[in-house]
Amino acid sequence: MKERAWKIVAVAAFLILWETTAKLGIFSPFIFPSISGSILWGSQNWPRLLIAVIDTGRLLLIGLTFGTMIGLIIGGLSVFSRKVEYIVEAFVSVFQPLPSICLLPFAILWFGLGNKPIIFIVTFATMWPMILSSMTGFSTITTIYKDVGAMYGLKGASLARYIMIPAALPYIITGFRISWAHAWRTIISAELLFGAVGSAGGLGWVIYVNRYMLNPEGMIAAIGVISFIGIFMENVLLEKIETETIKKWGMKS
Repeated sequence: MKERAWKIVAVAAFLILWETTAKLGIFSPFIFPSISGSILWGSQNWPRLLIAVIDTGRLLLIGLTFGTMIGLIIGGLSVFSRKVEYIVEAFVSVFQPLPSICLLPFAILWFGLGNKPIIFIVTFATMWPMILSSMTGFSTITTIYKDVGAMYGLKGASLARYIMIPAALPYIITGFRISWAHAWRTIISAELLFGAVGSAGGLGWVIYVNRYMLNPEGMIAAIGVISFIGIFMENVLLEKIETETIKKWGMKS
């Protein structure tokens, strides 16, 4: 609790310092807008921000779901075959360091204009950390767990569901947290740079439009929403999932 309080104090101090600097007029309001002005813009345009959040969240959820499922399946299959593991590791080493946003122009050529290119690059950004984490998690499962499952007649999908996935859960959740962060940055970047190829209504597109309208308050308001969603996901929702699973089961202190 004390750690969280210090974090809140640090953020509050930063916002106060920013607001004070903006009010003193040290810099032009076009390059250093006030926090209060950004909050006022957000309160006046909350329907637009809400639509943007829904639009971004919808595409993110689709891409994150595809990437997570692909990562789990490929990571699980690699455990049962050394050849598959070597092939997967080769592809991970090639594509894991590659920023997925650079594939967006190709995705537009492959899938055309619309939401599909953005969903594709979000899936691409999500699957590689998930593959790597699930491979690590599944490979660390001791043979004792598998033998116990075999004694109860578990094999194939049932063995994966009741033995392998629960045993590898700490690695899977860690991989999902990394995948979520990659997906979130990717979709915002895609909307910011090429928002028109999607529905042109996401949070990145709000920043893009307000930049052309010379409205820094709108840009800061959208950035604030992006930051708030990221903090909520990382420090509230995902932390809650971790607490109710691996920490509750004694798999992590």
